[in-house]
Amino acid sequence: MRINMVAFGALAVALGWWSPSPDPVRGLAAPRHPAAVAGRAEIGLEWEPVDGALDYEVLWSTERDPRAGKAARIEGVQPGFVHRGLEPGVEVQYRIAARSAEETSKPSRKVSATPGGPYGLLRLGTGRVVDCAEGEVVEVPIERRIHTVVCAEGYLEEELAAGTFGRDVESWEQDVFTVWPYDELREAFVVWTLATPSAEHISATNPQRAATAFLVPLTEDGRGIHSSVPLGGDTARRVWEALADFPFPAEEFYPRGGQTSMIAKNLLVALLVLDPARGRSGLSGRARRLENPRDSGERISASIAHNRVHELSHALARLQDEYLDHDQTLGADLPRKPKSAVISNVVKDPSEEQLPWRHLLVGGEINPDVEGLVGAFGDPRIGYHSEFKCLMNGTHDNADFYGGRGNLRVRRFCNFCRELMFLRIYERVGILDDTGRSLETWTRRYRGPFYELHGFAVPDTVPQQNSEGEPVFQDCRR
Repeated sequence: MRINMVAFGALAVALGWWSPSPDPVRGLAAPRHPAAVAGRAEIGLEWEPVDGALDYEVLWSTERDPRAGKAARIEGVQPGFVHRGLEPGVEVQYRIAARSAEETSKPSRKVSATPGGPYGLLRLGTGRVVDCAEGEVVEVPIERRIHTVVCAEGYLEEELAAGTFGRDVESWEQDVFTVWPYDELREAFVVWTLATPSAEHISATNPQRAATAFLVPLTEDGRGIHSSVPLGGDTARRVWEALADFPFPAEEFYPRGGQTSMIAKNLLVALLVLDPARGRSGLSGRARRLENPRDSGERISASIAHNRVHELSHALARLQDEYLDHDQTLGADLPRKPKSAVISNVVKDPSEEQLPWRHLLVGGEINPDVEGLVGAFGDPRIGYHSEFKCLMNGTHDNADFYGGRGNLRVRRFCNFCRELMFLRIYERVGILDDTGRSLETWTRRYRGPFYELHGFAVPDTVPQQNSEGEPVFQDCRR
């Protein structure tokens, strides 16, 4: 007689004669898709996170396959780990193992890289960025991440050797990636350094500037970067030449027109300019678009000198200065009405229907029940913006109107600048790819989930003061 074993097994279970053994406990999987990225004397490692892993162990060797027991170990690391202090020109081989409280996985497949070249690897963002509209993590490929090259300008050879530029870079990194939303979106960034020596310090008395690495001009008083850094001048030429062999060159550009016209999405430059009087990077900064001398349709956005987060945000997100000033009037380049190609944090007209941040006002979709405006307009001479306590404000220009520098010195962006920075970073890494209609796409799909995910705090109102020290507040027009 032929017995149907499937039916018999089901009957045995039902009658309690036999119970199946539980599934065997699955151990930690080996990390998948390891990859290595080489810098000057560093190698960055990334891999796919393993479910159940607390941290990871890196096995490495310069001589043989780094299998367990035959290689040096680095314990307690996470994806995006940068292995430093390596010898240029010497290949390093790696395997990665996942670790939990109970066990260590088998090692991953082997990867290798050879450090070398002029570009130091400071930070390797893994490209894991949350799409707030979908509520899912997007895996941004490394060529689409925002590669930010921090360059030395005006540092002599001996100052580079003494670590002056290295300390300034550490300060720059700390300043940038401890402010929201840079800290929230840090995995979108890969940060490099380029320590090109200058023969002389930058100086206002050296108008030819032939002895510095990037030929950045100073103001006549020597206190800041000159406003005349041209689109296609000497500084642009030097920057593009310095990046000629960069491993992740500018490949995708914004379309022509608007504030982001023809700038590279995946490449950003930060020029740290040494102030010899202070012995560190300093000087009042600028942000500029630098045109490729070989192709006028290609530009790199660059921040220059000090005010690290402020200038970088000019370069990254095309945010404008939220300054009041004694001797300036509304700039002709400020938009009167937001359009699909114009997304600005500063506008000319305070009429409610003209404001791109009208959703932040009382009765708006984000802030329906709060009395009064979010922020304060004061009596602007350069433009209207949503809040005065913002890193895009200039304390040196605005302090006279608001009772001193301390009243405006903050480590935060206003809510609208935060929103614009998310939008721009999403554009650059390809999450928000509708660049011709970005504001409409953001408003329709992203704005609601963005505020729901990150919350919304009503900022302090800082009214302007008149000559008698009395507060002056200008409401928007309904």
